[in-house]
Amino acid sequence: MLSKDIIRRLAQKSDIDAVGFASIDCLEDLEDYLRKRQKLGFDCEFESKYLKERTDIKQMMSDAKTIISVAMSYNVPFKNDESSTCYISRFSRGEDYHKVLKQRMHQLISGMKKYQNFRHLCMVDTVPVVERWIAYKSGIGFYGKNCCIINQQYGSWIVLGEIIVDIKFQPDVSIEDQCIGCDKCIEACPTGAIKQGYIVDTNKCVSYLTQKKGYISPKYRELMGNNLYGCDACQIVCPHNKTAKPVDGEYFIDDDYGAKIDPKAISELTNREYERLYGDMTLAWRGKKILQRNSIIAMGNSGDRSVLPILEKYLDDQRPDIRGYAVWAIAKLGDKTYESKLKNMLEYETDEMVREELLNGIDRLKG
Repeated sequence: MLSKDIIRRLAQKSDIDAVGFASIDCLEDLEDYLRKRQKLGFDCEFESKYLKERTDIKQMMSDAKTIISVAMSYNVPFKNDESSTCYISRFSRGEDYHKVLKQRMHQLISGMKKYQNFRHLCMVDTVPVVERWIAYKSGIGFYGKNCCIINQQYGSWIVLGEIIVDIKFQPDVSIEDQCIGCDKCIEACPTGAIKQGYIVDTNKCVSYLTQKKGYISPKYRELMGNNLYGCDACQIVCPHNKTAKPVDGEYFIDDDYGAKIDPKAISELTNREYERLYGDMTLAWRGKKILQRNSIIAMGNSGDRSVLPILEKYLDDQRPDIRGYAVWAIAKLGDKTYESKLKNMLEYETDEMVREELLNGIDRLKG
């Protein structure tokens, strides 16, 4: 028969770094918090508006009895490249963590079934439930003020998954809050998305902004800095991460990282080249256009006028929003020789959004 100790040993053999057990009703006491976030307008397009979908495990598996929460660290050695023109968040470098963690979870499940047969549901960021709360209730870690789960060994450099099973296990005890209250994550957040009281306005979070579709206002473009995908600002300054245990995660070591953050290479991507360079990465699901948009914004924020020829090519792009972002980035870099080019473009541009960007850009260069 399966026991928690057996599962922990099997998890270790499967290269899973932490395991915890939670009751299937552990999410019920989160509804008031989620409702508060909704009223404040802090939830984003990736979050279900239906609270039951986020809190009721029985809706996904009617005979569920326990949630096994797992964590995998991605705290591998990274070169210090935060000053590059573009930056990819650490969790998204190398192979897509969803695939890597799910492979390890399936290995764990196969090992478990040698001891006892059971029904299960395996999840890695694929359902509406609040994974971080499950991880907290299962003792994987405690909440930081940035709402990341902080594991006592691996810090917040972890990704999460869940295995729902029809076997009853005793829930683990949540870790008592160990956040030292330094507020460094709040102070480091570029957009002020992290609020006091362990709540985050997701719509302002730079990590979300780099993934969202639709219009990004000039105010938030400037605050996105050089982030091509994701943002690590709040995690880099967290004291708990200074002593986080490193791991040998070859999946997160990326030998092609330099090519993947090269603005020129990004601007000239064909669909086939995009698939070759980024197809196995976490960021691939958002598509080439989002990556190019973020690259344009990063170039505009770089202060490096050597990227202006790259941005100029985007002015002829067939996609109006890409043209508009390119206009903003060129104006942001402040090379006044581009004023006449933007004026000429204004004469034939028909898209209203792009025209507004042109007018604002021309005014900016005049100033």
